Amino acid sequence: MKKYLLLSFALLLLIGGGCASIEYNEDVYNEDINEDADGSEESEEREIPPNYEEEKTETTEANQEEDLEEEVELIEEVELIEETELNDDSSEAASISFDVSGKNFEFSQTEVRVKKGDSVTINFTSEDGLHDWVVEGISDAKTDRVRTGESTSVTFVASETGEFEYFCSVGSHRAAGMIGRLIVE
Repeated sequence: MKKYLLLSFALLLLIGGGCASIEYNEDVYNEDINEDADGSEESEEREIPPNYEEEKTETTEANQEEDLEEEVELIEEVELIEETELNDDSSEAASISFDVSGKNFEFSQTEVRVKKGDSVTINFTSEDGLHDWVVEGISDAKTDRVRTGESTSVTFVASETGEFEYFCSVGSHRAAGMIGRLIVE
């Protein structure tokens, strides 16, 4: 976002500079100031070349064309940066691992918070009884069922933002309160 603001400001300066008119002062053009050896100044009149106005117009048009080309290049660069920033979520994605256990109709963690695009690994251990870990609405976020002392794991990508309930799908464990929240920001 900072790049976008900086490039927008540079583009604004370039456009403002291209729109400013350049005035030639014919009086200055007519005066050539020379210093003599004694330090005194004397003025000489020079004749304005017949194609002075044409040269001035050609120079101004050439400068405007150069300014326009630079503006187009800046705009294309800003658009490329915006497109890259919008399509590049990989720079923020991370691999995150959580150790979760289940016993007595509860999970050791009742909230898991990740960012969209993160690769999430859940290492699940049953401390007492038969349990699993399942996220409602994310089909590949489900562990195997394990008995007391056993462990299993699952890895999935948090591809959608929102709050998702996770639970134990064994018998009535979910209804007994063995639930938690997966929050994808």
